[in-house]
Amino acid sequence: DGDKVVCESEAVAYAIVFKANRIDLFGKTEEERVQATTVRGVISDLYQDIVKFVWNPNWQAEQAKIFEEKFNPRLKNLNAFAAGKKHIIGDNINLVDFALYQYLSLIHISEPTRLLSISYAVF
Repeated sequence: DGDKVVCESEAVAYAIVFKANRIDLFGKTEEERVQATTVRGVISDLYQDIVKFVWNPNWQAEQAKIFEEKFNPRLKNLNAFAAGKKHIIGDNINLVDFALYQYLSLIHISEPTRLLSISYAVF
């Protein structure tokens, strides 16, 4: 809005949260904030894996192996963590939900049918 320039995607999200005075998007309780930070770390690891995957010159040949060994176990762990919740952390939307959506969008772009074959609680 003119008073600051922020250009890194996660920093932009944080700036919007602070500007809108919606600190609750980090989590409504201390426990939710800790869980959100933990899940954000898992999503960051997943993001690093997807970057390695899409830049791998043999990605088509190794696709099934990479998904079975890297993506599916982590996505299943996130799914187990989210079981019974409306969103990844709880009943209220959180910045982590947006990060997860961004990550799942990258998977969908690189392998459009991959997510269709898996049933997840919050995905």
